[in-house]
Amino acid sequence: MTQSVIVMERFTKHYGDRTAVEELSLQVPAGSVFGFLGQNGAGKTTTIRALLNLIRPTSGRLSVVGLDSVSDSVALRRRVGYLPEQPEYYPWMSVDEILRFNASFYPSWDRDLARPAWGACRRGSLGTCSTSPALRSPFACSESTG
Repeated sequence: MTQSVIVMERFTKHYGDRTAVEELSLQVPAGSVFGFLGQNGAGKTTTIRALLNLIRPTSGRLSVVGLDSVSDSVALRRRVGYLPEQPEYYPWMSVDEILRFNASFYPSWDRDLARPAWGACRRGSLGTCSTSPALRSPFACSESTG
């Protein structure tokens, strides 16, 4: 029997008196490809953020790769990456500052893996990415994190 890498049991998320997701249950088997499709506001991003404990569920149980999304959130984020559609950086940070800031959250951050992207950024070979403010640098950050 194939183990599930994502398990959600009756996941619900409320924002005040607005329900974003109501009693969603699902299992995603290991080795499968799975995606969320739906209209804006259907709860896709809310569900993904809750799976990584970037937001707390109102109720329900969520786990990813066998780790509870709430109680094992640090271990989970060491194993699973998340790249938001609209990354939010401090606008005053340079690419170098963003890399150092992000690295501080990950004990296993691979500086050798990040170095080539940072070098390309410094040489200007990534287009508008440079040491300028972070709003022009998401590509370098996504490249540097593997």
